[in-house]
Amino acid sequence: MIQTGTTQTPDGLTLHTFSALPSGAPKAVVYLVHGIGEHTGRYVHVIEALTAHGYAVYGHDHRHHGRSTGEPRVGFKSFDGTVEDLKRQAEAAKAKHAGLKLFIYGHSMGSLISTLTVIRYPSLADGFVSSGSPLGVDASIPAPLRPLIVLLSKVLPNVAIAPIDNTKLSRDPKVQADYDSDPLNVRKPTTLHVAGLFGAALPYARANLGTVRLPLLVLHGDEDTLTPLVGSQTLHGGAASPDKTLKVYPKLRHELHNEPEQGEVLADITAWLDAHR
Repeated sequence: MIQTGTTQTPDGLTLHTFSALPSGAPKAVVYLVHGIGEHTGRYVHVIEALTAHGYAVYGHDHRHHGRSTGEPRVGFKSFDGTVEDLKRQAEAAKAKHAGLKLFIYGHSMGSLISTLTVIRYPSLADGFVSSGSPLGVDASIPAPLRPLIVLLSKVLPNVAIAPIDNTKLSRDPKVQADYDSDPLNVRKPTTLHVAGLFGAALPYARANLGTVRLPLLVLHGDEDTLTPLVGSQTLHGGAASPDKTLKVYPKLRHELHNEPEQGEVLADITAWLDAHR
């Protein structure tokens, strides 16, 4: 059963949290880190799959997301706050299961937040599962122009950029419809402010991948047009982890865990966790 609650951040925000335990003694702890504009409520089937395989699962809605507080929606001030939120919450989850390993499982923006966190706090987790890494979302922008986006985001932060196209998330029409009908999802266009946050965080993350040495499982769909495959290739290639795996799924789009082949994806994740716990 999934239990929900709240916790307060040092800067006065309220984070919506969840925890889910297996029927027996947990094998290890998995901390789930969701993507941009969504919330952990979209991961119930993922949580259930992990607990069914013996894992204790924890997570929270990011600040400015889902049931957590923070305005404007999605537009938090910097990734520093999200990184510190993840560190505190993951530490709290690990403290409840002394002696067990902690794995971070981050999807999309959640993968970026997780990457920044394991760079800053290398001893926090015992392994990292990344899905749809966005480390290459700026690949189509000429390198000399990328700093301009960061600059413009400070001058014109509220300028809107294109909203997420739900058909790019999954090939499943039900997933697409559910995404649009979910009142906790932010479907309005992303702002230049948010683009500037990514524009500042991505070069830092890429430049510091060499400090990442924990076991790493990197997953991506080869028809993902929201976060290009080069992002996961960059994460896998740049990490100094002696134990790292890149798995690319043919025909799958951005949300691997919401594609018709989700059973295969979740089985791959649990098999990797079993081998590393």
